[in-house]
Amino acid sequence: MVYGAKAYTLREESTESGKRYFISFKDGQGEHHELEVSEQLFIEFRQMERRNRNLQQWNQRHREFNEVWDETLYRRALRVPKSLDERMIEKERNELL
Repeated sequence: MVYGAKAYTLREESTESGKRYFISFKDGQGEHHELEVSEQLFIEFRQMERRNRNLQQWNQRHREFNEVWDETLYRRALRVPKSLDERMIEKERNELL
């Protein structure tokens, strides 16, 4: 299962004889299937959904710290590094002096 896209749907149905639990999904050919599952399996799927959601939220909160771009580093730097052109001009100027 891909974290970003949910490949299945969980459904709980109340009847006179008790509760029934279903998982529906599409297979590789695009055909829709719905299976009746036990309460234990249904609860496990719910817990898996919660763990995946928590993992996604954690990733969103901490992503900025992992993706530091050159542009961001330049803005945070105390001294911005000189460009290649500026260094070449400065070197030629120093040689002439």
